[in-house]
Amino acid sequence: MKTSDDSSKEIETPPLIAVIAAASKDICFHLDSDGTILDYQGGDGRSALLEALLGKRLPGLLPPEVAVSFGAGLSRAVEGGETANIEFNLPLTTERLTLEARLIPFSRGKVVAIISKRAQKITRLVEERFHTIFQNTSAGMALVAPDGTIIEVNPAICRFLGYTADELLKLTAEEITHPDDMEESRRLRAEVATGKTPTYNLVKRYRRKDGATVWGHVSTTWIYGDDGTPICSVALVQDITERKRIETALGQSEERYRHLYKETPVMLHSIDRDGRLISVSNHWLEVLGYESSEVLGRKSTEFITEASRRYAEEIVLPEYYKTGLCKDVPYQMITKGGEIIDVLLSATAERDDSGKIIRSLAVMTDITERKRAEEALRESEEKFAKAFSATPTLLVIATLAEGRYVEVNEAFERILGYRREEAIGRSSLDLNIWEYPHERDRMLKMLRDEGRVRDQEINFRDKNGKILVGLYSAERIDLRGEPCLLSLVNDITERKRAEEKIEKLNTDLAARAAELEAANQDLEAFNYTVAHDLRGPLNSMGLYFQTIQRLYGAKLDETCKGYLTGGYENVQRMSQLIDVLLAFSKLSHVEPRRETVDLSAVAREVADELQLTSPERRGTFRIAAGIKAECDPKLLRIVLGNLIGNAWKYTGMREEAVIDFCLTEVDGKPAYFVRDNGAGFDEEDSAMLFIPFQRLHGPEQFKGFGIGLATVERIIRRHSGRIWAEGKPGKGATFYFTLG
Repeated sequence: MKTSDDSSKEIETPPLIAVIAAASKDICFHLDSDGTILDYQGGDGRSALLEALLGKRLPGLLPPEVAVSFGAGLSRAVEGGETANIEFNLPLTTERLTLEARLIPFSRGKVVAIISKRAQKITRLVEERFHTIFQNTSAGMALVAPDGTIIEVNPAICRFLGYTADELLKLTAEEITHPDDMEESRRLRAEVATGKTPTYNLVKRYRRKDGATVWGHVSTTWIYGDDGTPICSVALVQDITERKRIETALGQSEERYRHLYKETPVMLHSIDRDGRLISVSNHWLEVLGYESSEVLGRKSTEFITEASRRYAEEIVLPEYYKTGLCKDVPYQMITKGGEIIDVLLSATAERDDSGKIIRSLAVMTDITERKRAEEALRESEEKFAKAFSATPTLLVIATLAEGRYVEVNEAFERILGYRREEAIGRSSLDLNIWEYPHERDRMLKMLRDEGRVRDQEINFRDKNGKILVGLYSAERIDLRGEPCLLSLVNDITERKRAEEKIEKLNTDLAARAAELEAANQDLEAFNYTVAHDLRGPLNSMGLYFQTIQRLYGAKLDETCKGYLTGGYENVQRMSQLIDVLLAFSKLSHVEPRRETVDLSAVAREVADELQLTSPERRGTFRIAAGIKAECDPKLLRIVLGNLIGNAWKYTGMREEAVIDFCLTEVDGKPAYFVRDNGAGFDEEDSAMLFIPFQRLHGPEQFKGFGIGLATVERIIRRHSGRIWAEGKPGKGATFYFTLG
C-alpha cells in the first residue's frame, strides 16, 4: 500500500482514463469527505501512475456529467452512511470504457471507492440480492474493516445489540465485545491479517447498549483484494443468548443433581448390569466408613451379611429382575469396622431397548436407630408395666366411654380393698367408688375442656364403705386403638387430718399472737409511762443541781462540788438510758422497708462523723467500695453506727486505730464484717455480747449502756439474718452479719 508520503518527486497527474485503462485489476481508492484521494490499493503495479493521483479530488478527474453523479453518490455515502453504486462510461480512443464505482462508507467521513471495469449486470444483480438479504435476514450482519471499524450493519444486529445503525457505525468491533472475549477476537483478526484464516466461527459475548451481556454465534468471512490484502469482513451473528441461558440452567441443574446425589443425607448407590457399584453417595460412605476408591467396582452384595446375601439371591433378585422394582427390603449391611447396621432398601431398574436391566438405583434407609428405639420402647413398656404395678400411688386404666377398668395396680387393691379380678371389666360406678358420682362427670368435662385433669380433690369409698380423700389426676391415652383414661389418685386422707390439726393449731396460735400483740402494746404503754414518770423527777433533780451550783457554788468546798457535779452527771446518764430503752423497745415492732442501699457510703459517713468528734485521734478506716444490700436504710444506719462506733471506742487505747468494713462469703451467702485492732474479747464470753446491759469491759474503761449490740442483733434478726463475733483479748474483734 502506498501513501502520499511515499512520493519523492513531483509527477505530472495522468488522466484518470489512462490510469484505469492501463490497470488490469480493480482499483480501491480511500477518499475523504470531499473526494480527495488519500490512499489506494490494487492496480497492476504501475504505482507511479496511481501515486500521481494522491491528494487530487477524484470527482475533478471525471467528465463533468460523471462528476455530478459521482459527487451525489459520495454525499450519500458520507452523510447518509449508505453504499452508493454508480455506473458510467469513459471515452477511449477507439471505444467507450464501461466502469462501475462502488462507494462504501468507511469511518468518520471517509469512503472506500472501488472502481471496476469488469462489473457486469449479473454482478449488480448478485449485489442487489445480497443487499436485500443483508437488510432483511433475521440474523445480525455487519461489514467490518480490518482495523475493527464497523462499515455497515443490518436491522437485526441493531436489535440484538440495542443500538441504532448510526450509533454502531461510530463504534469498533472491540467496543461492543465483552472484555473476557477480547483476546480471542484479536487473535483471530491477527490470523486474518496474515491470510491464515479467511473464515472462522466463534461463540462470544457482546455488550449491549443497556449494559447487558448477550451471546452470539459469529460466522466471519473475509473479503480480500486481488493482491491478497483483506478489505473487510462479513460477520453473521446468531443470537444464542437464550440457548446459553438454557445450557447454563441445565448445567446448574445437573450440578445440583450431582450435588444432591452426593450430599443428600440418604444412602444411595448405583450398580451396573453385573451388580457392581458405579457411584455412591457421601452419606453411604460416611455410614459404612469407606472411601470412594475402596468401593467402586465391587459388587454391592459384598457389603451385606451372609444371611442378607442369601435372602437377596433367593427371594429378592428373582422378583426384581421381573418387575424392575423393590421396596423396603430389610437388609443388614456391614461397615468397614465390622459393625452391622439395619437398612430398608428400595430400588428401581433402568432397562435398554431390549428390556435388559443395565443400571439400578437403590435408596437405603438406615433403621438401626429405629430398631434400637423399638427395642427400647419394648423395654420401656415392660418397665412401665412394672412401675405401674409397683407404684404406691393408686393407678387405673379405664375405657373413656364406659369407664370399665382395663388395668389396676397393687396400690388400688391395697387402698380400696378390691382384688384385681374383682375390678377388671367393671366400672367405678359399678363398685360405688365415687362418694359423689356427679364428680366423675365433672372430671370428664374438665378433661374435654382442658385436655387433662390435675390434682382435683375428691372423696372416694373403699370396699368397706370408708370415705377417703384423694388428689385426682387424669390423662387421655390410646390403648390398642381404643380411647382410655389413665387415672391417678394420691391418697391424702392422713394429710387432710393433719391439716385439720394444723389449722386448729394455727387458730390457737393466731389467738395467742393477738394476746401477745395486746401485751406488747400494754408493755409499750407501760414503757412510755415509766419513762414519762421518771423523766419528770429527773428533770427536777437536774434543775436543783444546777440551781445549787449557780447560787452556792462559790461557797462550797471541792468535795461538795464533786458531789454536786456527780449527781448532775448521773441525772443526765439516767435520762440518756431512758431514751435508749424507749428506742430499743420500739424495734420489736418495726418492719424493715427494703431497698437497695450503698452500705459502703453509709460506713464512710459514719467514719467521717467519728473522726470529726475526735479530731485528735489517729485512725485509718479501710472501707471496701461498692458494697450494696437490699435492706432498710435507716435500720442499717443504726447497725453500722453501733458496730463502727464500738470499733472506734474500743480502739481508743491504740496509738492508731485501724477499722475495716468489707464483704466476704459464708456458706455461699454474702456476709458483711467490721474488724478493728482494739481491745478484743474472750470468745468464751461472746454469747453475752448481744444481751441487753451485759458488758465485757467496765464503764471506767469504756463508756456505754450495754444496749448497742443488743439493738444491732434485733435489727439483723428483723432482716432474717444473723450476727456473730470473733476476737481475742488485745488482738481486736470482728463482727459478722448477714441479711436474709
